[in-house]
Amino acid sequence: MTCPKCRSTGIILCLLLFFTAQPSSAEPPRKQDPVSIFYKAALYYEMGKYDEAITQYSSLLALGVESGPIYYNLGNCYFKKGNLGRAILNYEKGKRIIPRDGDLISNEEYAKALVRENPGEPSRTWYQKIADEIFDSVSIDELTILLSTTYLLSIMILIAGFYLGPVKRYQKILLTVLVLIFAMSGLGFYKKNSLLGKEAIVIEEKSEAKFEPFDRATVHFILCEGREVQILTSMRDWVKIKREDKKAGWVKASSIEIF
Repeated sequence: MTCPKCRSTGIILCLLLFFTAQPSSAEPPRKQDPVSIFYKAALYYEMGKYDEAITQYSSLLALGVESGPIYYNLGNCYFKKGNLGRAILNYEKGKRIIPRDGDLISNEEYAKALVRENPGEPSRTWYQKIADEIFDSVSIDELTILLSTTYLLSIMILIAGFYLGPVKRYQKILLTVLVLIFAMSGLGFYKKNSLLGKEAIVIEEKSEAKFEPFDRATVHFILCEGREVQILTSMRDWVKIKREDKKAGWVKASSIEIF
């Protein structure tokens, strides 16, 4: 387990405070300072007071201050407490903001390796594996920027082709490359966006997945803490989920948390 991240988030928080959180002369100063809260949480972590650190990091999120390192540090706190489900949950939330962070990826892989129940990897073709590797390392915000950039470049090349001979000569090649990049980025954006609000982590030690959304229904299979599932639908206090191996069942809504 690597140490909590402080420097980058501290800079982010300082900038956030400078541009958005400066009180006017007519307003009283804020009682809670996000920067001091962050470093207080890091100090609690170093002292081994994980409950206090979790309280401080959670208060930052309650203030609307969100960053990858905050979720990463929260994940570390829960891992140290032995709460595998919430550790993986926060690593996943952090990965959506900083998908290529080496420390976060290593810690999450280690935590996932400790999950007891493992239904096995779903069958995927080689190109699906490559696409997943690419898309997992890029955030939705980055894909949005890439889509906008390729679209604008395509328009510029089309216009430039009418006036500049050298551009017109390579116009087809450039446009073909940009269209391919745009198509792949669009596919990745669609995939990530379609899963928002539908991915969850089991946060209870053991959760019974049943054939029907009733307490007395027959148990289909058991989900262990930390297992990632996909939400299909919901009914009252029950949620129908699907495992990686496509097995589906109904679990209590309180036994999972969306990331």
